[in-house]
Amino acid sequence: MEYLFNDEHLDLCKEQVWEAKTDMKIYGLLSEFELEQFQEYLPRDCRRSFEFGAGMGRGSIQLHKIYGDGTEYYLADRQGRTSNKGVFFPQDDEFYNDFGLTRSFCELNGLKDFQVFDTELDDWSSLPKFDLITSRCSLGFHVKIDRYIDRLISIATPEVTMVFGVNRIVSEESEDYLRRFKEWKLIPGKEDHRLPLQSWLILKGLDR
Repeated sequence: MEYLFNDEHLDLCKEQVWEAKTDMKIYGLLSEFELEQFQEYLPRDCRRSFEFGAGMGRGSIQLHKIYGDGTEYYLADRQGRTSNKGVFFPQDDEFYNDFGLTRSFCELNGLKDFQVFDTELDDWSSLPKFDLITSRCSLGFHVKIDRYIDRLISIATPEVTMVFGVNRIVSEESEDYLRRFKEWKLIPGKEDHRLPLQSWLILKGLDR
């Protein structure tokens, strides 16, 4: 996956993908590496996609290459910039994003039909229902899934697919929310010394 960048995008892109700080080729390689691990679990059709922790929107730009213009994309994150301590599940929220740069980066890379959404300041009840909800390096990686799962379920279609890149073991005994889905699967992450090691939690269909 090759992305186009303007100079104004580089600082935040490198902050959001640490591995790209010394080589921006890693930014696109990471997206390819992630997708190859979970692509077979994506729904065939997707009317609306919600990306949690979207940052500059690299995940949604990539999904647009798959689903095209027939899909609406919602990019969810926080507006603002805190310090990045580089720890899993930090005690205080960390976020480093600028929705203005998200918009220009997505448009530069061909994604036109999208909305941005602040996960803390905007109204979740205003959102439509989504067929696909993804989180590349946020839920289960830097933010606990439990914190947002009720809100995500509230915006999900009955046959939703959720894909989360996680950094720890997930088990039915320890994660009550798994019982709220018809199916779940944990895919062990592939190792690549240049890229983050994540496992992939796949949740399918609401068990209401």
